[in-house]
Amino acid sequence: MKNNIIIYSVYCSCVLALLFVAGGCSKLNENIATNPNSLGLHKAGIIDVSSPDFHGTLLKTGSWKYLDCQQCHGANLAGGPKAPSCRSCHKNAGGHKTGIVDPSSADFHGTLISAGTWTFSQCKTCHGADLKGGANAPSCTTCHESVGGHESGVSDPNSPNFHGKLIEAGAWKLVDCRSCHGIDLKGTNDAPSCYSCHANAGGHAAGITDPLSPDFHGKLIKANSWKMNHCQNCHGSNFAGGPNGPTCNSCHTNPGGPTACNTCHGSFADPSRIAPPRDIDGNTSTTSIGVGAHWNHLYDNKLGKKVSCENCHTVPTSYSGHNINGTAEVNLTGLAILNGANAQFNTAAGTCSGTYCHGNFEFKKSDAAPENQYAFTADKMVGNNATVKWNKVDGSEVLCGSCHGLPPVGHIQVPVNQCVACHSTVVDENGKIKDITKHINGVINIALNKK
Repeated sequence: MKNNIIIYSVYCSCVLALLFVAGGCSKLNENIATNPNSLGLHKAGIIDVSSPDFHGTLLKTGSWKYLDCQQCHGANLAGGPKAPSCRSCHKNAGGHKTGIVDPSSADFHGTLISAGTWTFSQCKTCHGADLKGGANAPSCTTCHESVGGHESGVSDPNSPNFHGKLIEAGAWKLVDCRSCHGIDLKGTNDAPSCYSCHANAGGHAAGITDPLSPDFHGKLIKANSWKMNHCQNCHGSNFAGGPNGPTCNSCHTNPGGPTACNTCHGSFADPSRIAPPRDIDGNTSTTSIGVGAHWNHLYDNKLGKKVSCENCHTVPTSYSGHNINGTAEVNLTGLAILNGANAQFNTAAGTCSGTYCHGNFEFKKSDAAPENQYAFTADKMVGNNATVKWNKVDGSEVLCGSCHGLPPVGHIQVPVNQCVACHSTVVDENGKIKDITKHINGVINIALNKK
């Protein structure tokens, strides 16, 4: 009887054990039924990108989930007892690190792509072939509008898709460019170097603000025929700052910013003095043809009415109106050609000739009022028609009496200190000019001295 009890107990224990195992297998079978692809062997095309059984394709389409992979390859995808590590091919298969979206982090995705640690092919495994998102990762276009590749016209300045226009408009930022072209924009495995077209694509050289440096921005602009379109790509169309460059107007404080007249010629510190010195070559000596007697005519004229820029140049209404070829165009007009004077400027010799203001004038007796004709000794008064050297600014070219006689030829002879008798608003008792606005102004100013 005792032996029967023992045999029965053993039998019951075996039955319970079998039931437990059967129950466990039943649960496992349920897992197999619901995740048929996650257990067992992968198909032949599992690592073939062109196969419909490629694991990336299955993940993207949602046929598989990371949970499926993790059952065999481990929770961190670094390998399990039944499957190898996914990281043998996918360095970051377990997911991105904390600094993935932080540009200052060593783990920033742009930095990793630039360094070649990652390639787009790895990104596409999760984020989709067009990087617009997959089953296991969001779209990259949330931040990167053109991450999938450039559109047609990206290198065509006439296209609305030209990269320069997109950067200037703020549609793109340099951080976007650097994602593919590298932090220094010198190219990566996924994109070429920007330096093939842009000599300073990565930013300005150290001497960009040093006038003595060959990399000074003024010299670079001059070498580009004074065109500032490259500056505007980063600093904005009005130079007030753009998506990739600070404002230029913190240094260029005058209206127009860098396009103000005194930026390229004249006094940079004084916007009211836009004529050289300094000329566009940086010369400040009056012996330089680009400097010459500009200030003596426009600002420091002590002999006659101040001359305007328009008397010698066709003045543009804006920076873009310049015809810049390295030499200022001289087009003598106004006071220079008054009364039909045949004014000429010889660029090679640096001389002005035939100008009214230097004595190419005549005043006819027949044009004078009858009460003033007594001052004539001939049918007209004439000047000396002097030829003067533009860049000889030592006073010798404009000595009193060099442009017309004292008095002019055809005028009755009187001492210089007697000129005040008829021209009291122009000269004083010593014959010195006291009102420059009434001398060399195209008018004979007669005012009898009533003393």
